[in-house]
Amino acid sequence: MGQVQQLLIASHTYATDHLGWFPYRGTGPDWPWDLTTATADLRETFVEPYFGDRRDVMFCPSSLIEVRSPSSAQFRPQYAGQWITYQYFNFQGSWQFPQPDLTRVNTADPRLSLWGCMTVIKYRGSMVGQNLAHDLVGENRDPEGLNAGKIDGSARWVGFNDTEMYHRAHDVEAYWPTRP
Repeated sequence: MGQVQQLLIASHTYATDHLGWFPYRGTGPDWPWDLTTATADLRETFVEPYFGDRRDVMFCPSSLIEVRSPSSAQFRPQYAGQWITYQYFNFQGSWQFPQPDLTRVNTADPRLSLWGCMTVIKYRGSMVGQNLAHDLVGENRDPEGLNAGKIDGSARWVGFNDTEMYHRAHDVEAYWPTRP
């Protein structure tokens, strides 16, 4: 939860430095964990300037870090991507409902989440065992939930029953806290 709050503080600091705009996530590949897309590079514009060599803040200390972090002995590259174990919800991909405005501090609903522990489920029976979530990796069950940070600066645990799928692409479903 503390790291989610650090991400929120850095996002608001970035917005202060950039006329109220939150870091730009881009329109590139829809994988929620990518930091670099065809139109944006969050490593260059956000992570490095605001965290420096403290890249570890991008890895939730849950069990997911064991397979996502390249420095872990249990790292498995089949879990697509090595950069973070958080989702940044301010991306311009396809949403399952009208996309909320998360681009600016003064236009975003403060009750909406901006960051969360990754909760992605590979769907379709052929993809069993590929869940990417705060509390499980590779199990064929729903995750328990995720830590989420709201635009208002608060962070909290959200049970999976209180999430909704906001994005589906490339045989994955991505979840975030249910909208107020």
